[in-house]
Amino acid sequence: MEVRAAILRTCANNRVINRGLNGLGYLARGINRNYRVGLSRGLAQLAQHTTVPGLLEIKPDGIFIDHANKVSTNLLLIEAFLEQAVSKITISGSLSYEQLSGISRGRLAVGDGFQLDDPGRLAEQSLPEIKTRNAQQVMRMNALAALYAGLGYAAYKLGTLALSVGCFDFVDLVCSSILVFCSIVYASINVLKQKFVADSVHYKEPEISPAERAAVQGAEGPSVSVLIPAYNEPVDVLRRTLQAAGELNYTNYEIVLLLDSRPDSENYREVLAMFETEFSGRERYKVFSRKNYPEVANQKLNKADNINAFLNYAHGRTFAGSGYLDSEIVLITDADYRLRPEFLEETVPLLVRDEQTAYVMTPQNFALDQGNTVEQANAALMSSSWQQINRGVAHSARVLFGGCNSIIRVSTLREVATTRDSGEVDYFPTDTVTEDLALTLRFIERGYNSYYIPRPLAEGDPVASLGDHYGTFWRYAEGSIENTLKHTLPAFASGRMSPFSLEGMDYLYKAISPIAGASLGLISFSPLLAHFGVAFPSASIAVPLLYYCLLSNAAKTTFQTQGVRDPWSYIKVSALMYSHFPVFAHASFSAVKNYLTGQEAHFRVTRKDGARTRLPLSYLFPLLSVAGVNTYSAIAHLDRFLTTLEPAWLEAMFWSAVPTAAIAYTLGHFNGVKNTASDLVFGIKQVGQKFANWFEASYGRLGQAALSHYETMAWFLAPFS
Repeated sequence: MEVRAAILRTCANNRVINRGLNGLGYLARGINRNYRVGLSRGLAQLAQHTTVPGLLEIKPDGIFIDHANKVSTNLLLIEAFLEQAVSKITISGSLSYEQLSGISRGRLAVGDGFQLDDPGRLAEQSLPEIKTRNAQQVMRMNALAALYAGLGYAAYKLGTLALSVGCFDFVDLVCSSILVFCSIVYASINVLKQKFVADSVHYKEPEISPAERAAVQGAEGPSVSVLIPAYNEPVDVLRRTLQAAGELNYTNYEIVLLLDSRPDSENYREVLAMFETEFSGRERYKVFSRKNYPEVANQKLNKADNINAFLNYAHGRTFAGSGYLDSEIVLITDADYRLRPEFLEETVPLLVRDEQTAYVMTPQNFALDQGNTVEQANAALMSSSWQQINRGVAHSARVLFGGCNSIIRVSTLREVATTRDSGEVDYFPTDTVTEDLALTLRFIERGYNSYYIPRPLAEGDPVASLGDHYGTFWRYAEGSIENTLKHTLPAFASGRMSPFSLEGMDYLYKAISPIAGASLGLISFSPLLAHFGVAFPSASIAVPLLYYCLLSNAAKTTFQTQGVRDPWSYIKVSALMYSHFPVFAHASFSAVKNYLTGQEAHFRVTRKDGARTRLPLSYLFPLLSVAGVNTYSAIAHLDRFLTTLEPAWLEAMFWSAVPTAAIAYTLGHFNGVKNTASDLVFGIKQVGQKFANWFEASYGRLGQAALSHYETMAWFLAPFS
């Protein structure tokens, strides 16, 4: 045991060895959350300081000897002691490595000369904080590993391509060059995103003083309009949202339901009946329904124009018998979000603090431990994006206005607004399906700042079916590409934003990411091409898989911090994200087409009532095609390997099997085998019906033309008959 302790102590004291072992340890911790990085080395190092009487104190910021001498900052070592309800050890003689190891593992330590203590249950109070910090540290180390691995793999691809150029024919060179280009794109996206994940642990949430809190409370505080846009939302969902909005710890605010369902629809009647029965008697609650009034010109079917209609016709006015506040601030939330009581008291002081602040953003947040597999995956992806990645973005750049759960200064909205030829003001951009991103770019162009609070101050309902999940990501992807073409690139060209800044790269990669995701469908065919004789330098889809798998370590950390103990959760999320390539391909084509033709994307509404939306055949067919082709490719490569025993064919077989496994898992786990078969049959029937309708229409027109032609000829030949 003494020899082992000496070796561990040597490794811990050698900086290079210690860091190298820690790097491998953090990767192991990423897979097994019970593994403690550097625990044995930390204990051996700690034992050097416990050979004489003294007081050993375990605190969240370190382990101390005799109050002042900090001897360790290993958070996982601190966590190990606190989990055993030990925050103080009185050493009357000495403590050996074996005894410290036994204490940290909850085993009775052999020997005398010490006393364990936890005054005031300090361990229980400190443990949650330490576990959160450890989760963030593990996530940061995994992010750095993914960052360096992505760069290293891209460099390896370039090197192997350069060495192979001389022996390639034209087809081989073109195919390999495409793969290498995709590798570089994925690596660059990977580097930026993983940097934000790594930076997230350094972000400090803005603090609010008691004086600032007191200044916004009371009837004299800044007036706020809580706007809840709703289109065909279930009554029960809206009821919960309205009830939560009425419980805010704030005085000077109103709640406006922007009811956008058609006035002749059943949903409109049901929602209005619920509102009048439960909320109409309360002065704070109001309804604005633009479709009831022909004089309201803002009638585009999207959330942005619904808000614009209110700001144009009702804000600060009396409209249709209701008086609306001339509010200084608007709070935008979605119809399925429940605001927490402290929302306004935590955000308004930050907006009041600085006139150059346009908005204060809080995370979009869903409960992780509820719902079906799709809801849990969406919750993890949303939480990891908003509470982990955007926390890192806020460390060095401005977090985008996310469309909901944020407050905006009305005066800044007026400054960045545009006016239509008809005279209506577009406070929120209406030429895109992601008005939040476009509005953020407007604020950035005018030099406005923002604040970001990484703590969730509201909780929503995630989509419940794979079809709605794909629809949501289509909207994100289509809008990101469209906004890049319309706003980001012009901002680069005019010098209003630098493409080399972290902020500029973040907004540029919002468009590159879905385009790169779309390329996965083509990359997945590369092992099959190798079977037909196309030579590749390391022909594999390792880079995109590396990107999706390791990027999702943020989602995995989110799962763990919320108590979801599934060590393979990030692999499941990675499989789901890989299977988005038909969605991203559709979004990329749609965005470019609409940009070139001047058309506007169709606004899609995702269902939040728990009902299932079918997978369209346009997504299902490419997924099944890639899975089928790669299944054939894997079998063919296995046959080649068994015939030749060349390892290259075994590698090709593996990379053929990975896409098939990811797609099969996604469709089976997140959609269900039965539902997938039903969606496939339904889609084929729809295509068949469309073809039949086209054939009937075409045949009918052909028959009518022939009959008309016959009658004309008969009339012309009649005098000669």
